[in-house]
Amino acid sequence: MFMVFKKKQMILTALVVMLGVAGYLNYRYDKDNKAPSVKISEVAEPEVGETVMVNSAKVDTEEEDFFSLQRIERNAARQKVKAELESVAQSQGVSQETAEEARRKISELAL
Repeated sequence: MFMVFKKKQMILTALVVMLGVAGYLNYRYDKDNKAPSVKISEVAEPEVGETVMVNSAKVDTEEEDFFSLQRIERNAARQKVKAELESVAQSQGVSQETAEEARRKISELAL
């Protein structure tokens, strides 16, 4: 019984010492190898899965312009489709079913 207790105590002591050595080496390695500070604006593009700091207070004007242009293009395309559907709906040479289908699609565009 005394031998088993002593063996477990020796193993536990060895593990604690190894944990302490690992912590010291980690501290020493981090202290010696500090990464150079880089501003976020200097980083070209992040790799896939890489964490990037974002400042929501400053909105990049290029991104703002991109979304504005996309909105304008989408509205222009929607207006073009709507005009074409209205011309089909008001045309005399189309069937009643086609005119109803065009009116239905116009109402869907309004949503």
